[in-house]
Amino acid sequence: IVALSFKDYLKYVPVKALAGLTKTNILGLDLSKLTGDGQFEALTPAQLNLLAKQTATDATTIAQVGDITTAQIEALTPAQAKGLTKDFIALLNDEQVAHLQPATLAAITPTAFSGFTSAALVATLSTKGLTADNAPAITAAQLATLTADKIGALSDTATSGFQYLSPSSLVGLTKLNITGSGTAGDDYLDTALMTADQIAALSAAQVQLFNAAQVTGLTTSNPDAISAAVISALSSTQVAAMTADSAQTKALQPAAFAGFTAKNIGGLTDGGATSNAISFITAEQAAYLSADAIKGLASTQVDGATTTAFTSDAFAAIQPNSFKAMSTATFKSA
Repeated sequence: IVALSFKDYLKYVPVKALAGLTKTNILGLDLSKLTGDGQFEALTPAQLNLLAKQTATDATTIAQVGDITTAQIEALTPAQAKGLTKDFIALLNDEQVAHLQPATLAAITPTAFSGFTSAALVATLSTKGLTADNAPAITAAQLATLTADKIGALSDTATSGFQYLSPSSLVGLTKLNITGSGTAGDDYLDTALMTADQIAALSAAQVQLFNAAQVTGLTTSNPDAISAAVISALSSTQVAAMTADSAQTKALQPAAFAGFTAKNIGGLTDGGATSNAISFITAEQAAYLSADAIKGLASTQVDGATTTAFTSDAFAAIQPNSFKAMSTATFKSA
């Protein structure tokens, strides 16, 4: 006859009795044995958090949290999740994170959400934890707790799941989320994998924080999503990065050109080593240029004697109300 230990009887413990478990009882307990109906859900956040109050590297603690089954993680309630600490969250392994239900994930407080801190856990989130089912539940406040290197890890591959994040969650991104500290080797948001809806949700203040690679990534991924509002938020330097490739310039929607201003249209003169972006503007795009943008044109941008200025068709397509804003000096060079 095989002798049975106490842990083999855990599934028979009444749900109400579990509320009496103290730190002494919890530590060392094999939580995976709580398989009875409603048992795991009966544990309070305070009881679960006791596991994380030991040393973070304590093998026993990590093993205990690791013993929690994926079925139990799926049964974790929003009420329990709301009370978990970031120390407890940091101990969840990849399979457990992947089984967090949308409502549960959304209930984790921003402070606790920042518990997804180690490189391993960030990688876990990007490869197994963010899915079309649970990613939309992540809130702006939660996302804002992740530093740029972690945002970078979540957006650096097609399997990251970043594209599943709700556009509304991106409004919480700040400088530290988008570009980090600016130090060498600092990871940052990879815009090349953003969806059209996510790009459209970005504010002017956020777009202005993008570095050259991030601006280029916008047109690489979804040139159709670049709106006039996005264009108007860019600096001349950012415009130069966005239009460094002639294909990227041509891919921009004509309506987006309404966003160019006197302050940034100069960036169209720096299209890289092989070409100037302004020479690739189509007549359809030129027709949307505003009077303010035309006012900012340099003589070199309209000099018909060069191959780096407007084409004749594009120049002719500039609307009369905009055309009259061209400076006399610039007009004389045409």
